Parts: sequence; C-alpha cells; structure tokens
Amino acid sequence: TFTGSSAIGKRIMASASPSLKKVLLELGGNDPAIVLPGSDVAALAPQLFQKAMFNTGQVCVALKRLYVHASQYEEMVAALGAEAREKVQQLGD
Repeated sequence: TFTGSSAIGKRIMASASPSLKKVLLELGGNDPAIVLPGSDVAALAPQLFQKAMFNTGQVCVALKRLYVHASQYEEMVAALGAEAREKVQQLGD
C-alpha cells in the first residue's frame, strides 16, 4: 500500500505494470466534514474522530478537514480532545 499524490501514483503503477504486481494506491483525498449549527457535538465527536483516525488516517476516505460553525467550535475541540485522550488510554504506554 502506498499513500501519496496522483503523480507519484502514476509512476508507481508504471513501475509495477510490467510484472503485473498487485498495487494498492491511496492517492490522498481531501475529505471534509461540516458541522452545522445545532448539531449534537457529543454524538458527532466520536464518529468524526474515528473517521479521521481509522487506520491512522492512511486511507483515501479518511476525514482530513473539519469545518465547525463558530458557535460550536470550542465544544467540538473539547469533545475531540476528550476522545483522543480516551483512545490513548486504551492503547497504554
């Protein structure tokens, strides 16, 4: 598996094609999420965290940008921070 730009992906595919090597290319999508005013931040934060951190974020569909309405920004930052701290504790040292 390789994660990178489309230009590098083309070069890797060209290098792999003569011998028909299996190749999986993750070519860096820019998947955003938008949190609108009135959204349930407590319910969304774990889902957003999972979407961003699945497979350590190394998949093309991983959440890369998060847009949060100013009225809920601080609440979302706190909720995502809590989610991250919880996950770190689950992993251990």
